[in-house]
Amino acid sequence: MERRESLPQTTLMTDASGIYAIFSTHRTAGLATGVIGFAGDNVVGCLAPMWSPLIPDKIQAIRKFIDLEALIWTLGLIVVAAGNPASETHFTLFWPQWVFGIESPGRGLGHSIGYLFRGDVQASLQTHWLGLPVVIILAHRIVTLQLRKWKSIKN
Repeated sequence: MERRESLPQTTLMTDASGIYAIFSTHRTAGLATGVIGFAGDNVVGCLAPMWSPLIPDKIQAIRKFIDLEALIWTLGLIVVAAGNPASETHFTLFWPQWVFGIESPGRGLGHSIGYLFRGDVQASLQTHWLGLPVVIILAHRIVTLQLRKWKSIKN
């Protein structure tokens, strides 16, 4: 049986529209562990790391103190907050919009969160009224998960 090297690899890809994506894959399994895309100044998508079979010891030590779901939610909020809320481009995973042109009920939610992180509450509420409740709920979830993780370490 042939032994394969199982180190992660990272590839930078560019297409004609100026969208850049970073893919980390595990060579033996061929699984994508992270994707982020940019179109100009706008973040157009993010998939946080979901599985990594060989994690270095230092990262394993950090993972003992940081809850993975809390980390994913935090990174998701950071990516959405870092995007330009005033841009006209809108990336969606809502397939009925792709197929039938039906707009998603969540259209503008990312822009709303972006305005909120810039301190413009009025623009945030005008863009999508659920921006503020979503940030509050996600912040509560992140804190709850992280506190649970720390309590489990103490015990």
